[in-house]
Amino acid sequence: MARFRLELLPWLAVTFLATWFAPRLGVEWPIGFLGGLLVVAVAAILGEVGRARATEARPETFDSRPADGVVPVVPLDGALGTVNAARPGLLAFRSIASVPPISLRLRSRVEGRPLKGRIGVFSVFVGRDRASWDDREIAEAYDSLERMGRWLEREAGRWSIALNVELIGTYFVADDPLEAEEVEIANALDPFETILDEADSDVKGIASASRAAAQLGFADLAALIDEVDPRVDHDATLWIIHLLRSGRSSAITADLFDYPGVGVALCYARESACSGPLAGLPYVDPVTLAHEMLHLFGAKDKYGTALKSFPADSVSSRDVMRLSRSRLGQLRVDPLTASEIGWLDGGDRRPEMKKTRHRP
Repeated sequence: MARFRLELLPWLAVTFLATWFAPRLGVEWPIGFLGGLLVVAVAAILGEVGRARATEARPETFDSRPADGVVPVVPLDGALGTVNAARPGLLAFRSIASVPPISLRLRSRVEGRPLKGRIGVFSVFVGRDRASWDDREIAEAYDSLERMGRWLEREAGRWSIALNVELIGTYFVADDPLEAEEVEIANALDPFETILDEADSDVKGIASASRAAAQLGFADLAALIDEVDPRVDHDATLWIIHLLRSGRSSAITADLFDYPGVGVALCYARESACSGPLAGLPYVDPVTLAHEMLHLFGAKDKYGTALKSFPADSVSSRDVMRLSRSRLGQLRVDPLTASEIGWLDGGDRRPEMKKTRHRP
């Protein structure tokens, strides 16, 4: 808005001069004034149209380094915390120094942008039901995140896509003090089938993460993201909320919660139709991580329907969005999913859909 006003200053000056000179030229002053306003309006419209066309014509740029299969753990600028006893390279957040953020630019929305460039992944570990994440479990979760990142870069390489995944080494861990909540079951309209699902599960998951964020001194999850996310400088950032419960993992859509410039996914320690206390040890599944991450970039579910329902040679049983295999190494990104996440450009880089053997 400030830029808009500054650009109009010269035209406002023209309006003033036209009003002042009009009587001296034998023109009624209202006519001169209105003529000046007309000039200002036309200039404003032409300026906005020009900016819109320039924005549309300017391609979005990404980090162009090719995928290298290495998923580094990178530091968070200004973060102070406690070293993870099971993996010293990780830091449990305690506070953040009052230093200027690295990134002042407004990132494009994750939803609708291609999965390309340098991607930063944050982790928030939320304890529930009087149970907390311990250092060893968090270290194992980072192992799964690295496996997910390596797999994504391998698949990006198959499609000749420049993609580099980096894990933020400072994580956020706190407990949600809520001990119990009602679970309402409803019919969920899946893309291909009607299934039983928990009503408002995404809302409850975000609320749980917000209560945990309050334990760390933030108003809610949105305040945590607003304060911390600018401390890194990636093409896009993802926030994975690791809930120490059973439940159905999901990618948070913008119609429920709007976190501009970032993607947010809820990942439960065990998959189940309804959320509830965790029975047994937590397991952060790299297949679930990859599946939800691709959702954030536009990939659609492809399970629950026959392969023949899709266009020929577009989806196989090994597509990650079908969830038909339990090992990430047995899954891949097939053409239809690749097109949804911005990896397929006119079919000129399409890998063959041949069957290959993969080690389990």
